[in-house]
Amino acid sequence: MKTKLLLLFCLLVIVVAVSLSACDDDDDDNDDATPADDDTADDDTTDDDTTDDDDTADDDTTNNIIDDDTTDDDTTDDDTTDDDTSIEDYGALIPGPDEAGFDADLETKALRYAQQFNGIMTVPLGMSLEAYITDNGMRDLVDDWLTNSEVDEGFEEYTGTAVYDAVAAYGEFGDLGMFGGMASLGDAFRYALARDDRRVDRATVAQLRDNVEHLMETLYICVAITGDQGTVVRGLRPIDIPNDVPTLTPLFDVYGNPLPVDKEPVWRADNSEDGEFPDYIWEDDTSKDQLDGFVLAMGVVWDVVADDSEIDQDLKEKLQWAAAHIGDKLMEVAPETGLYLTIRDADGRLTTYHDLHPLELEGVMLPPIAGNGFNAVMALGVFKTIAMITGEQRFKDFFYELIDQKNFLKYVDQTFRFSVIGPFTNWSNVNMAYCAIYPLLRYEADTELFAYWQRVLQRDLWTSYWPGWGVDKAGQGYFNLIHAAFSRGGTDEAAADDAAEDLAGFPDPPYWNSPAIINCDEDEIAAGECLAVDGETVIQLAGVWWGGEFHYFPGHTGDPQATQPMPRHVRPPSNFNWRSSPYEINGGGGSRMNPGGDFHGAYWLGRYMKRSNNSRINVSPNAW
Repeated sequence: MKTKLLLLFCLLVIVVAVSLSACDDDDDDNDDATPADDDTADDDTTDDDTTDDDDTADDDTTNNIIDDDTTDDDTTDDDTTDDDTSIEDYGALIPGPDEAGFDADLETKALRYAQQFNGIMTVPLGMSLEAYITDNGMRDLVDDWLTNSEVDEGFEEYTGTAVYDAVAAYGEFGDLGMFGGMASLGDAFRYALARDDRRVDRATVAQLRDNVEHLMETLYICVAITGDQGTVVRGLRPIDIPNDVPTLTPLFDVYGNPLPVDKEPVWRADNSEDGEFPDYIWEDDTSKDQLDGFVLAMGVVWDVVADDSEIDQDLKEKLQWAAAHIGDKLMEVAPETGLYLTIRDADGRLTTYHDLHPLELEGVMLPPIAGNGFNAVMALGVFKTIAMITGEQRFKDFFYELIDQKNFLKYVDQTFRFSVIGPFTNWSNVNMAYCAIYPLLRYEADTELFAYWQRVLQRDLWTSYWPGWGVDKAGQGYFNLIHAAFSRGGTDEAAADDAAEDLAGFPDPPYWNSPAIINCDEDEIAAGECLAVDGETVIQLAGVWWGGEFHYFPGHTGDPQATQPMPRHVRPPSNFNWRSSPYEINGGGGSRMNPGGDFHGAYWLGRYMKRSNNSRINVSPNAW
């Protein structure tokens, strides 16, 4: 609610601000501040900066979206439509075994995280969950397995104990899309690297392929199980896992009215057309972050398997069907709002957090002059991905309609920057923002649009309008790697190196959530300064002194936070570090085993993406 009110306030402020001031990526010498036009030497006699810019020697080739400097001297190459220099490959963002700077200890840590991730967390679904292991003897077995076994040895193979006998329960089913979607980068890119390296044992490649195919099957089920009316689940789970089976709610009562009366997430029985999945149940009332995570996973997988003859063709077709189903549903206009880009459930109702359209924010209709840039980026990323997977022209046409006719880039330029709002930042939103912008860079073949998204990445995410609180200062390796891979002017080497350093600071597997890390007690919080649990690190708390008392700035969760990102060795544990605040001072505890999907996805992304003098080296061969 606090984030919603803050964004609504910001939207009202910029209604006036946008009309009076130029967006700061517009470098026209004498211009009317249309944000998309970055001409520094514009040859218009009278520059009207409309989308059909009347440059007489204009090299724009696609959609008239962004004017790409008609007199390009490439002193600082803006890589819009011309590449005057060859693209050079300097090796991976996180160096591999044959590359300078290779860190063998970091790779060993990554292989142990993959062993934990695929050996326990993805067993039920092929997507990331968290596990609760309550028996101390079983925890000792897990410790032994992840310390002393071979890195490709399974838990049951090493210990003689079945995984479901060790795990008391799994969790995070209701966040499966985003929680599992980002982690899927790890399985997809690790498989691609092994497949393309003929030195890797083919049995290992086959096992990694099995992981990817399990993931593909689950992504298909997540759409098909909702039935023709639905879009995608919020959560999915097999019935035969250690957890108790929840109460199932029918879609409708005997009179055909949707249940429950007040819309909220509930578990449902299989609703697929032919009763295809009797051994699964699903949770409804999905949200835009879950949908975005599912589509992210679909795209990352398709990106590496599209031309892979070893992948089951039936699974490829299922993945294409699922992506097309999501796209077609999102293109339907909702009578309730008059907008497309809304998420509808199998009970016929819109989901609670259904809005992907930039003129809506959680049920509040916004004025066209100041839309929701966060939604605009997310919607464009979803359709860029769906069109890449399916190859269907209708989705490409819709994508360009959103840009050319519906002014989605205007909304991006106006409000996407509010994804990062200093000490009040919801880091889950930042994670969603990076997951949303990734496909807009990775799958973009048009050099003008690619350059535009590079500017957005730098302007609205990497740096901040709140001094000292930018993502560039946050020490979050996943964000660093996306920035490094697609930064303007070639790889940001420092960001890539900092990402590797951040990942090296993660605890060695198994990644338990206990013991809790309590850096600051109540007296220290009242004093505004703490001594961390290592006995050396001094933590300054964010806040102000007023009336003789220290008042801390509450983070998104309402808790005190540091003025600087917490070093990894004293940072509280998390089941998903990229959506947790890096400024959090206290946390952890309990019997949870954190999945490590955050590390897994980021590390193999870094191993797959390249360093280069030109960031277009990281554009997918499947880009359009």
